[in-house]
Amino acid sequence: AVSTLAGTVEAGFADGVGPAARFDHPRGIVVNAEGVIFVTDKNNHCVRQIGPGEGRVTTLVGAGKEKGFADGQHADARFNKPCGLALDVDGNLIVADINNSCIRKVTTVEGRVTTVAGCAGQHGFADGEGVAARFQGPHGLVVDGNNNILVADT
Repeated sequence: AVSTLAGTVEAGFADGVGPAARFDHPRGIVVNAEGVIFVTDKNNHCVRQIGPGEGRVTTLVGAGKEKGFADGQHADARFNKPCGLALDVDGNLIVADINNSCIRKVTTVEGRVTTVAGCAGQHGFADGEGVAARFQGPHGLVVDGNNNILVADT
């Protein structure tokens, strides 16, 4: 059977429990070992978490509706249409940040965002490490058992 854990068909931005929460184009979803669900909220430009049990939605990183680019912690971090989402072997989130053309890492405990590949605003195609890599619009990604990040770029 299918049931709704959080949110409704009405788009918006709100933390809360169950139907009181609002999302705007949720895209990537992963569950960690503790049962916490993480969701990229594309048009709210943030990453949300849904706690186990009652389904309380909170914003982990980003400031909801405030797009941009900034590494930082919690509401100081900025994304521009986060989409793909994966967990690395250390339990960190790896996020495909489409319009910033970057791959970002989010520590789930501290809520700290860092850029691991690509350079904000520098669209293109180039293999490389860190800021030497270029993406056109990364959407999907996975992390393999060796902690390599594999990206589907459009």
